[in-house]
Amino acid sequence: PTLDTWTITETHRSYLNWLIKRISSLDTRGIWSADRLPQIKLEDVYISLHAREEQFPSVSPRDAFTKEPASQAPLLSLSDIVIQHDHLMILGEPGSGKTTLLHHLALKHALALLNPGEDSNIGAARFPILLRIADYVEHGMHQGKSLNEFLAYDCRRHASPTPTSALSDLL
Repeated sequence: PTLDTWTITETHRSYLNWLIKRISSLDTRGIWSADRLPQIKLEDVYISLHAREEQFPSVSPRDAFTKEPASQAPLLSLSDIVIQHDHLMILGEPGSGKTTLLHHLALKHALALLNPGEDSNIGAARFPILLRIADYVEHGMHQGKSLNEFLAYDCRRHASPTPTSALSDLL
């Protein structure tokens, strides 16, 4: 839901603050260091990814992957592309920035919802619910949990202060 279609409650604010705290710094657990690494703020190091929409001429299925695009569309930041579309699928190799992009977008939207007067350059602010598909497969789907049930479990697992019933209506 966008900001203008519902009211943010204190419970929603609690969740947004928890989410901001959880994703505003990079996870450095996988980086080996003899010293403790400092917290690295996502906003300090985030580099916007870019893409272009490609229009392919009608071709037979056999030629679909060998034809070149009909024209070169302008290069756009992925944040701008997200503003233009309600649904996107982000694909990429491991380490290409998919998770970082989603954290960046979730952070921007959470901040915009908490500070509606500031220009966040993200279009209509949407309520971010960040769930990892791999976690759902491992801890939810194989146990027969619905997405709502998994959301409740995942929030508890990550120590969210928000009662999950306050979020399930947003799915």
